[in-house]
Amino acid sequence: MRKFLVVSSLLCACMGLMWSASTTAVHGQVKKKVDKKKKPIANTEAIDTKVKQVEASFIRETEQFASDYFDAGHYEKARELLEIVVKIKPDSESALTKIKIIDEQMLTANDLEVEINAAMGWQTAKVMVTKDQPIRLEVEGTYRFVVNTTLDFTGFPTQDVDKEMSNSVAAGGLMGVIVNEMNKPGRPFPVMSSDFRPDSTGKLFFRVNAPADNKNVGKIKVKLSGAVKSI
Repeated sequence: MRKFLVVSSLLCACMGLMWSASTTAVHGQVKKKVDKKKKPIANTEAIDTKVKQVEASFIRETEQFASDYFDAGHYEKARELLEIVVKIKPDSESALTKIKIIDEQMLTANDLEVEINAAMGWQTAKVMVTKDQPIRLEVEGTYRFVVNTTLDFTGFPTQDVDKEMSNSVAAGGLMGVIVNEMNKPGRPFPVMSSDFRPDSTGKLFFRVNAPADNKNVGKIKVKLSGAVKSI
């Protein structure tokens, strides 16, 4: 029994020494890997040159396709391609200049005029507008704002823009709204001489931001051009 205990003790001691040696070796290997120097980064000048050549070729071809679309009368497609060029090369003077030319060409097309009676509610502009397609508005004219309404301390009600005023447009200001294909009106927006891109597709309506029982006198003219379609 004593011999067994002695042998067991010796085995345990040997195993302990082996474990210690193994652990030391492993740590040594880890340390050696950590201390190992990184491989030097290769020179990429040749690759960089090829990338620049491909980029320049892509820009040339894309601008040529844009010119082809422009000549064919597809201004929006031409503009989309030029926008890709600008994303790749923000300082591309040729692409930026062509975009300005396209915008002006689009904004001066389809001249229309509508007259808004300042005393009436929502009045159709008899045009369809398309989301994100450019429109130019030119507004002129004056009218007499006449209201004889009893109010409390809260002022004009603004819950129903069909019958009441809008809180998103100045009192008495001309405003517009786009009614989509589901016959749902969007949020009224102020109308002034400016270029803009609608946030939805639908029919365009105008009215003066005044109470329904107003006695306004006068008319306002609005000239529209750009991506507008008569209906």
